[in-house]
Amino acid sequence: MLLCYLLLIDAILITRPFQTRMSSKILIFAYGSNMLTQRLRNRVPSAVPQGTGFIRGYTLEWHKAGTDDSGKCDILPSDSEEDVVWGVLYHVSALEKPDLDRIEDLGVGYAEKEFEVHTEEGSVRAFAYHALQIDASLDPYAWYKAYVVQGAIEHALPEHYVEKLQARDCKADPDKERAELNWNVVRSRASG
Repeated sequence: MLLCYLLLIDAILITRPFQTRMSSKILIFAYGSNMLTQRLRNRVPSAVPQGTGFIRGYTLEWHKAGTDDSGKCDILPSDSEEDVVWGVLYHVSALEKPDLDRIEDLGVGYAEKEFEVHTEEGSVRAFAYHALQIDASLDPYAWYKAYVVQGAIEHALPEHYVEKLQARDCKADPDKERAELNWNVVRSRASG
């Protein structure tokens, strides 16, 4: 009897951490192209929107140096608590998070930090990426800007914030194949 009990305890201790890892989710704050649900789900299929919110005391910049010679979004600390960056909260499977880290070039292109995100229901803690390589002379590609704007529209971010995103200068992507691939994702959201 004691042996059966010990085997049962052993089985619980071995499988419980595995089950926890299998079912655990990580809350992330997307403020750039990952705000668009289809874009993020193409990267990590487990992504489920949890609502919107903002980070206080930061500004949205488009100065992260992309590997494709274009600017990507970044959140930069500001001197004013009045500055805010809006975004979308997503639950992502802990098992898929390393895939997103690889795509975002964690440790090279972006670092990760936990932020306090203000929502209608109160504040939550969520992880977000912030740029390690900055080049303020870069503009985003038009398709990248469209991801950001469409994501903001999809999740009904404040109109003044969407207008600010829409006003950002951008440039055409010289790689027509890459551009078409990305425009197809944007178009699928716009028509869906």
